[in-house]
Amino acid sequence: MLFYGTAKSEKLNGTHRADFIFGKGGNDTLKGRGGNDFLLGGRGNDSLKGGNGNDVLLGGKGNDTLEGGNGNDLLKGGKGNDLLKGGNGNDTLKGGKGNDTLEGGNGNDLLKGGKGDDLLKGGNGNDTLKGGQGDDTLNGGNGNDLLNGGIGNDLLKGNNGNDILLGSKGHDILDGGKGKDSADYSHLHQAITLEAFGVVHKGSLGTDQLLNIETIIGANGQANTIDGSTATSGVTSFDIDLSDERLTVENIPGLGDVTFTVKNFVNVVGTTQDDCIIGNSKDNILIGGGGNDYFGGSAGNDVINGDDSGYDTVDYTGLGEAITLLPTGIIEKDGGLGTDELIRVETIIGDENQANTIDTSSAESPISIDVDLAAETLEVNNIPVIGSLNRTVVNFVNVIGTAQDDKITGNAEDNIINGFGGIDNLTGGAGIDTFVLGEDYHVFYSDAGFGDVAIIEDFVSGEDKIQLTGSLDDYSFIQNSFTNLIAFGDDIIASVNSSFDTNSDFTFA
Repeated sequence: MLFYGTAKSEKLNGTHRADFIFGKGGNDTLKGRGGNDFLLGGRGNDSLKGGNGNDVLLGGKGNDTLEGGNGNDLLKGGKGNDLLKGGNGNDTLKGGKGNDTLEGGNGNDLLKGGKGDDLLKGGNGNDTLKGGQGDDTLNGGNGNDLLNGGIGNDLLKGNNGNDILLGSKGHDILDGGKGKDSADYSHLHQAITLEAFGVVHKGSLGTDQLLNIETIIGANGQANTIDGSTATSGVTSFDIDLSDERLTVENIPGLGDVTFTVKNFVNVVGTTQDDCIIGNSKDNILIGGGGNDYFGGSAGNDVINGDDSGYDTVDYTGLGEAITLLPTGIIEKDGGLGTDELIRVETIIGDENQANTIDTSSAESPISIDVDLAAETLEVNNIPVIGSLNRTVVNFVNVIGTAQDDKITGNAEDNIINGFGGIDNLTGGAGIDTFVLGEDYHVFYSDAGFGDVAIIEDFVSGEDKIQLTGSLDDYSFIQNSFTNLIAFGDDIIASVNSSFDTNSDFTFA
């Protein structure tokens, strides 16, 4: 049936069939009753009730009240400060312009506030709430809801259920309420910084406050950061594993330990306490802050900064590949896993099942090293301005020295020791060791006389090896009760503590 109103305020009632009711002017009351009805309020402050059926209610201009009733209804407020109630069914409510109130009721509803400062209530069901422009308040109600405040300074409350709250433009408050709730920033295309007390910085898009949130999701491909430097309790610390997407905040006063899921985060700044920070396959920047911090080495080209205070450790035991420690704190990771830069780190741990190497051959003069793999110590000497630098090195097997005078001592592993030049004291220790005096047609220690020589302290004939380059005919050997020397031309390149067998103790590269 078709019903038309006039410019006056009228009451128009439909039938149990599909009706078309047009209010036109005035403050009208329109009731669809049964059937799939179409109600248009027109001008004025109108009241529209759909009743049973899948109805369409359009408020038009004015401060209107729209009630969908039973069925899957579409309600549009239009201009004005409108009240929209979906009722039963899976309804769609659109506020339009003005400061509107939208109540989904029962069912899985879609609520869109539009322009203005709107109040959206999802009710029962798995609802989607979108605030639009303006400073909106969104209440998810019961069910697993999706809330998006849109542009403006919004308040998002998930209430009951496992809700997803989308961070958007503006200074928003995201309160998950009960359930396992997520704050999702993946759609922003903007890096975020998660700080202590649930503060999220979104760059120029604003700052949010998170409450009762269990999962924080950053935008993929952005340098999202977890920053604990603003923690003020004096006892709170981090246990973070980005590869496992886990953040545990430990020793929170009054709460103890609380664990969050953190997705698409790349960088971490620790607290002033003792933190545990493990990266992922991205190019991480990991900063310990104060305290004695532990870093887990991972794939990617990472910067790991222990910061000024504390005794900090980087552990590559979980990497499954060998590492090479270079001058200036560079770590090369085998298997194409990347290169790290270590800053202010006191202990470096390699995988115990890998042949990890200390390679200082590229160090500039006058830098030299004193390394003892058995004692797990590395002392770098004669560093300009700094002087000496001491490091603990664990699970390293091979060493390449500098061009200066080094002291290198192995451990119980089968070490490969290359002094690289200078007057070097080389000790293999237990194990079947190789002392490198040449490789790739380059003879080390080739300065005239004893000015450049390897002093091998504990060679064991028949077990250890001396590596040369070229062939045996290129060298001469002096062995007697006083000395055991190896010469290349007129140059003495090595002095060995014990006799050697020229037929079996040498290899060539």
